[in-house]
Amino acid sequence: MTTQMKQWQRSKQKWQPRPEQVRGMKLICGGQGARLFLHPGKGKTSVVLKSFQILKKAGFVDHLLVLAPLRVVTTSWPSQMEYWEDFEGLTHTLIHGDIPAAMKQDVDVYLMNYEGLLSKHWQHLPTATKFLTKGRFMLAVDESTKMKNSNIKRFKTIKKLLPLMEYRTIMTGTPKPNKLEDLFSQCYITDLGDDLGQYVTHFRRQYMVPSFSGFGFDAQPGAMERVAEKISPTTLQLEYEEAVPSQTVDVILPLPPETVRHYEELKDEFLTVLGDSVVVAPTVAASLGKLRQFAQGALYFEQETLPVHEVKIDALENLLAELDGEPLFCLTAFKSDVERIRERLGYTVPYIGSG
Repeated sequence: MTTQMKQWQRSKQKWQPRPEQVRGMKLICGGQGARLFLHPGKGKTSVVLKSFQILKKAGFVDHLLVLAPLRVVTTSWPSQMEYWEDFEGLTHTLIHGDIPAAMKQDVDVYLMNYEGLLSKHWQHLPTATKFLTKGRFMLAVDESTKMKNSNIKRFKTIKKLLPLMEYRTIMTGTPKPNKLEDLFSQCYITDLGDDLGQYVTHFRRQYMVPSFSGFGFDAQPGAMERVAEKISPTTLQLEYEEAVPSQTVDVILPLPPETVRHYEELKDEFLTVLGDSVVVAPTVAASLGKLRQFAQGALYFEQETLPVHEVKIDALENLLAELDGEPLFCLTAFKSDVERIRERLGYTVPYIGSG
């Protein structure tokens, strides 16, 4: 892993957009609001970043505000800006922790988790307005299914601020069309209600009927097709057969500097100290095995499992969140991977192994 990371750092990749990515960029730059309903691995993040660069160079926007879960704004977006040569000139900051200090910075991309909308700095409308009027902002809402409920506070907060941002994009791998009402608030973010109406009550009257159970609403016959036709001009959604990636998508996961130091020690010296544990690899073969375990995130040490890092588990959790219930088949290298995945997710994940 370390060698691959070093190669990546020496020579960044040139971004070559695929046809569906070009279509996504045209939608975003069209300025009518865009919805990228693309499966994981289809490069939604890079589409938004390249579109932002194009719009900024043309003089239409100055900054990009990204709203997403914390794990996404701290891992996925920064790694995409680091990985591709095209984005190396973009500056970014994370609006988290010391929120006022981050908002005062003059950068290209501001990354903020959804919970930031609940902070006093964003709940105070004049403060949020002052920030969003210091330049022309483009908005990207990643994993937009987190905004599928129009009654939650964070949606109501961003709703007041949407007119301040002309270019608005939502991104998700799974829009969950089986719950028709969930599309209302997500689509509203992009077009302020042009397609599906200004209010969810109007949307229900047009496309839904009260549920027989007495709780909630069900879609009218043919409503799915009517909604799909209505939003199609500004929505990029591939058919399932096209959406299945036909290529391997490499996900580079840089390790923390301290973890890299231990990895290098183990590789060069056949020994490293992790906390109170002295890890020794007496032979080259044993060293290779330990390094593989190290890269995965946990070492077998004296009949126990010694945690090293959570980088791959974090990436897996990001992917699961984007899939939002869609099935995933995950290959693992060691039994400890299964144990740590189960511990992180909090349930006994089905495992095919041991014969």
